[in-house]
Amino acid sequence: MHRMLPTFAAMTAALLCGAVHGIWTDRWHLSNEPAASVARLSEVSLHLGDWEGESLAPEGKQFKSAAGHLYHRYTHRPTGKKVTVFIACDRPGPVSIHTPNVCYEAVGYEVGKPTRFTPKLGAAEPANSFWTARFHKKNASGADLRIYWGWSAEGAWEAADDPRLTFARYRALFKLYMIRESASADEPLDQDPCVQLMQQLLPELRRALFTPS
Repeated sequence: MHRMLPTFAAMTAALLCGAVHGIWTDRWHLSNEPAASVARLSEVSLHLGDWEGESLAPEGKQFKSAAGHLYHRYTHRPTGKKVTVFIACDRPGPVSIHTPNVCYEAVGYEVGKPTRFTPKLGAAEPANSFWTARFHKKNASGADLRIYWGWSAEGAWEAADDPRLTFARYRALFKLYMIRESASADEPLDQDPCVQLMQQLLPELRRALFTPS
């Protein structure tokens, strides 16, 4: 009997691991995620105060690595400044990878050291944080960029160190990129149009993506 205990323990551990993995990946279709969360992306408005948006045609493999996505470009009507917004939605595993500091480096950008940025929003809004970095094009054929990115499963965006682990218990996860071309290296972050758009965009995302129907 004692000789069988290690075998039983190993079998039990394997069954538990399989059950946990099955729940995380929804192997048995216990929910309608991530399809339900993907459907909410269409509810994000293109009209945000002084910002007017347009839907862009998807291109590139980043759009093939998620169950669904949103790809908008918002223009600030008073100044003409533009910000590109990309949101991917899928299970935490696929959405946790392909961060811009990896993807853009692979296509010829020098990536500055990512730092955490916390936007100042109204008291009614949850605390949010994003990674941000400058992306310098190595040749003259492309513009320099500043990109902000983070993840959310419940409404607040987070610059997670390990998003795969942080959000593993959720059945759907959103990843947000905000991209601006030709950002000056010495421009204060609070004057960046991306940060200005956050004032309108983040409350709209919380309404569209996370408010119960």
